Order: sequence, then C-alpha cells, then structure tokens
Amino acid sequence: MKKTTTLAALASLTQAAIGAVSSTGLELYYTFESDTVTSTTVTDQWTGDGNEDNVSRNPLSTVSGKFGSALDTSTSAGTPRSASDPSIINSTFLPGTGDYSLTFWTKQDATTGNRLWNAGGRNAGGNSGGLQIYLLGSGGIEVRAQQPDGTTSLSSSTGAAGTWDGSSWNHIALVRTGTDLSLWVNGAVAVNDTLSPSFNIAVQDGVWWREANFGTDDAVSNAAHDDAAIFRRALSNAEIGEIYNGGTGLSIADAMSVPEPSAVTLLGLGGLALILRRRK
Repeated sequence: MKKTTTLAALASLTQAAIGAVSSTGLELYYTFESDTVTSTTVTDQWTGDGNEDNVSRNPLSTVSGKFGSALDTSTSAGTPRSASDPSIINSTFLPGTGDYSLTFWTKQDATTGNRLWNAGGRNAGGNSGGLQIYLLGSGGIEVRAQQPDGTTSLSSSTGAAGTWDGSSWNHIALVRTGTDLSLWVNGAVAVNDTLSPSFNIAVQDGVWWREANFGTDDAVSNAAHDDAAIFRRALSNAEIGEIYNGGTGLSIADAMSVPEPSAVTLLGLGGLALILRRRK
C-alpha cells in the first residue's frame, strides 16, 4: 500500500522522529513508484533542495519492487541517464571532495559482471573521471573512483563471492566522509579505502565518461533498482542500519525524520507543498 504525506502534514506532528534518517543534505530521491516513472522519465521526489533532478531514457518501465514498484533495469534501455553536462553530473551525482552518500536497492538473477551504478566510470579499463560500482562475475563488488583527468584512480573490490545475495534484493550504500570511502553491502562494510583530502571524484569536459545511470551494461535477467537516494553528507552507521533494517528494509521516506518546526518554516510554502511518497 502506498501512502502520500506532505511536509505540511509532518509539521503538524510532534518534534519526535518517525525514523532515524535525517533529510539533511538530501540531494535527490527516486522511489521508482509507477506514478513517478513514465516511458521516458524518472521524477525526483525530493525538491527540498530547490532542484528536481530527473533522469530519462526510452523505454522505461516498472516491475514489482522491494517497496511497491521498482525500475526494470533488465535491459540497457531501462537504465535511466542524467543530462550530459559535466557541471550537472558533478553537482548532483558525484561527491567531488565533500561528504556524500548514495543508497539504493537492486537485484538480478546472475552475477555476470556489469555495472550497478555509475556517474562517469570507465569501460573496458579505459580512463575516465567519476565513480562506478560494478558487480563482478565472482559475486564481489568493485568500487572505482577517479579524478576528473582520469589519471588518478582508486579501485577496490570485496573480492570474495557471497557478499552479493543472488537474485534477492541487495542494499548498496556508498559513503564518503572526509578521507574515508566505504561501500556497504547488505548492512555491512564490504570495502573501506582512504583518499587524500583533495581527491576529487568528478568528471570534466575533454575526458571520456558516462552519464549518471542506475542499471546494467546489457540485458540481465530479472534486474531491477528501487528506492535510490543521494545525500550531500555522510550517512551514519545507524542510518544505514535503519535503511537496511535487517534485510527487511525501510524506504527512505519511511525512515526519514520529521523536520523540526523551525526547519519546516525555512522551507517556505514551496517546501510545504512537497510530496514524499511513503510506501508500505
């Protein structure tokens, strides 16, 4: 069952939180509910930052998801992409040198070696700026981060199979906090790397890179993505645990904290009209 809640309604509640995830720093949120996905566009459900960060591709469709419906990413045509302007890629989808979190649920029937998410990222080992999360044929997951010129990179993987849970729904979270870059898989840290403070995960004109997208390289049986969000801050261990919820999962909307009344006032009338789709 899907439930729609406005921030105005939330403001009338007490200051007690309904969840343990704060909306602070939220950049974008894709629920992938059927009423937020057309044949060409996925609509960002968070405009509290003043932006509507939609992504598009043709054709797009939904399937049964972790929460309600999910985006069908079984074909390369089903992987939505952002605009190709480097400044948009950097300001919306990549961490640069700042704190950052990416969280989403995904599944597919086989570990055939393909992307789970990327903004920039490389193909066949070529250099490019940006970030890529890649499912290896072994069942391990690789994180590759590169600076805009594509010459300075960091690449680490979970190595052993077993981190990825077959055709079940898997929760992925990538967190940068200061010089630490961590990949969480199903509620546990699978990769932890140290970056220099100036390591800039971004893209630039003149260096080959991909647009930001959720999805696989080619056709993959039963692939889907659900409940994806990017924050301009590092999610805490407790917040990631809240979202994973022992594997049962909570959608970002259901895990979100109620804003303080003063914070709601600062959002203005536009913010009060914001609709978050909460799914149960």
